[in-house]
Amino acid sequence: MKIIKAILIVIVLLMLGFWIFTKSNLKVIMAEAREDGYRTYPQDCYLNVQGKEYLIENVYKYEHKILSEFWFLGSEGFAVQKLSFFKNNYSHEQMPYRLLTYSTNKSYVTFNSKKYKIDAHRGDTIISKIDNQKIILFIDK
Repeated sequence: MKIIKAILIVIVLLMLGFWIFTKSNLKVIMAEAREDGYRTYPQDCYLNVQGKEYLIENVYKYEHKILSEFWFLGSEGFAVQKLSFFKNNYSHEQMPYRLLTYSTNKSYVTFNSKKYKIDAHRGDTIISKIDNQKIILFIDK
């Protein structure tokens, strides 16, 4: 009986260690270029990337590979929705993003089964241009 308890404790400790060391805290920012120069949102809602201004549309924040926050534009800035995997309070739009599937190599990022070409890599941030108007940023914490 003592051997079984010891084995269970070791298994739980190994699983906990694996979970802690393989955790991935990532922030994914999706933004669209604004050409008109007219700002309808606060300064915090905009990014300046390579001399071009982008309005942040959505932010997905992951903790331990689980979507924990979803930011979206509100009338006065960002609205933040706190999420929990165990409460299963994800919307239909968020369901494909609830579990993080993310990998990188020298030229591509794979995020939720889609490949994005790496256009710039600055410190902990990877920038990918989706098209002429849209970009996606991956910020690894």
